[in-house]
Amino acid sequence: MAEGTLFTKFLSKSDIDYQILKGTGSAAVFRETARQKLSIRTIPALEDVSFAFNKQQSYRPKSKEVRKVNDALKNLRQRKLADVPLADLMVTCAKSNWYHSAIELSKAGPFAKLSRMFKGTNWVPNTTRGTNNYSHCSHAVYLYEQNANPVLLQWLGANTRAFRDAYALSEMIQWIWRTQIRNGEPVCVYIRRPDIIDAREGTQSG
Repeated sequence: MAEGTLFTKFLSKSDIDYQILKGTGSAAVFRETARQKLSIRTIPALEDVSFAFNKQQSYRPKSKEVRKVNDALKNLRQRKLADVPLADLMVTCAKSNWYHSAIELSKAGPFAKLSRMFKGTNWVPNTTRGTNNYSHCSHAVYLYEQNANPVLLQWLGANTRAFRDAYALSEMIQWIWRTQIRNGEPVCVYIRRPDIIDAREGTQSG
C-alpha cells in the first residue's frame, strides 16, 4: 500500500522518479489471507468518541468520553472476549490513556482503569513495526485515528481525503499484521467504526 505512505509523496514533491513494483501473486495471497482470516467488528458505543491522538490526550479522567471507553471495553471483555486470554489480546490507544504515566506502567491509565483488561493485555503502540513479539495474539482492539501532520501534508501536496484515508488504512494494517494473522491464523479486530475499511474487499464485517 505504497500509495498511502508519506515517502512516496516526498519523492513526488522532490521530482524524484520512482516505480511501485507489485507482485501480483503476493498481492493475491495478501488479499485472500485477509478475506479468510481477518474479521472486523465495530464498537457502536464508541462511534461518537474521537481517537485522534491530540483529542485522546485532552480527555479528563472522569470525562464522558473516558467513561464510554471504560464501559465499552468492560462490556467487550465480559461478553465477546470472555473466553479470550488477555495474553492473546492486543490493544492500542494513546499511551497516556492506557498507563498511569510513562514511569508507572504497573498502574492503569484512564481507558484501562475500569476496563477489566489492563493486567495481561498487550498494549502495542500504533506505530509498531517489524516484530513477531505479538504474533500469538488472536484478538485486537484498535482505539486510534491515525492522522499525519496536516502542515506536512499541505507541504507535500497530499492533504486530500483520499490520501488521508489511504495513510490511515496503511498504518492500521501494519499494526494488525503484528498479530497471528501474519502466520496465517484467524484474527478478530475491534474498531470504533468502519470509517476507512468500510466493506473494502478482503475483510469480513459484522
